[in-house]
Amino acid sequence: MMNEAKHAAGRPALPEMAFPAPRRRLWLPVLGGGLALAGLAAGTLTLSQPAAVVAPAAAPAPTGLTVGLATVTPVDWPLQIRADGPIEAWQEATVATAVAGLPLVGLEARLGQRVRKGQRLAQYDVASLLADRAFLDAELAQAKAALAEAEANLRRAERLAGTSTLSEKSLMEARTQAATRRAQVAAAEARLATVRLQIERASILSPADGTISARPARLGAVSASGEELFRLIVDDRLEWRAQLTVEQAGGTAAGQAVEVTLPDGGKAAGRLRELAPIVDGNTRLLTAFVDLHPGSGARAGMYVTGDIQRRPATVLVAPAESVVVRDGRSYLFRLDRDAGTAVAELQPVVTGRQRDGRIEIVLGARSGDRVAAEGAGFLEPGQNVRVVPPAGEKP
Repeated sequence: MMNEAKHAAGRPALPEMAFPAPRRRLWLPVLGGGLALAGLAAGTLTLSQPAAVVAPAAAPAPTGLTVGLATVTPVDWPLQIRADGPIEAWQEATVATAVAGLPLVGLEARLGQRVRKGQRLAQYDVASLLADRAFLDAELAQAKAALAEAEANLRRAERLAGTSTLSEKSLMEARTQAATRRAQVAAAEARLATVRLQIERASILSPADGTISARPARLGAVSASGEELFRLIVDDRLEWRAQLTVEQAGGTAAGQAVEVTLPDGGKAAGRLRELAPIVDGNTRLLTAFVDLHPGSGARAGMYVTGDIQRRPATVLVAPAESVVVRDGRSYLFRLDRDAGTAVAELQPVVTGRQRDGRIEIVLGARSGDRVAAEGAGFLEPGQNVRVVPPAGEKP
């Protein structure tokens, strides 16, 4: 120990150093610090909790589709009365048999053929009628001969009248005989004329120009008086029989132009001829008779829709592509500005007629309203859109 003391006395003194406390003594401060941090974090969370409830400001809806701009404009359109009805022949002639008991040996007209007045359509066998005519010719000749003899006897009796040679009774008998012979000649001529007429009527002739619309005649059939053989559309003249309500009929008059839409999409023009004098008691409709101009594709028997043109009137129209139909109803997308970004608002409308790519807006729009045109069918209510002005206009 003394050596150690010497060594210690011979070394310079070292400064005091602070040694850390044993590790077990650090748990309490560390635990205290942890609790302090936890309390601070809890305080921070408690203070920031109300701010989480406030939603951030909604971002503006993105501009999606680009649509064309159109304007609801007033135009002068003729007022039209739309009606339905059949197309019928203006006059249909029935060609029937006038001679009974003869077989039909010839059919010279087919269904749909155009024929001329006086053209032969069919022929009956006239062999029996020719035999009757020959017999009646002979009978007439015989009656004429008997008449000539009776007239000669009458002349001779009249020369002898007043003499003792011929009595008054004989003169009366001569006169009676002559009158009887004249009657017999007249009867024979009448019978012969009847047979000649039957022979003539055995040839069935067209009563007018027109087109054969029906042909129930059959070869070999034995005729019955009045039996229908053909039906003929006289002069190929057709008419549209439009069925109008009493209100519609109040604005119509003879001479108004009419356009009929045919089942194949074609058109037929015509002119109103007259209105029926009475209203149908069952349908409560009035028939308007319209003469259709020749040359169209109209056919008798068609049931069509047509428009009767009345005086022009100012109406509001929009492009047909602007009208959107959803759930059976018509809408326009109205725009709040005519360039840049606009909001498309759905506007219900009532539409009317359509022509030349435009639709009449009866209710729901005003003149000058800006509406979406191209692309309107893809829009949703309240959607932001980019508006493109019509070609030729500056945005």
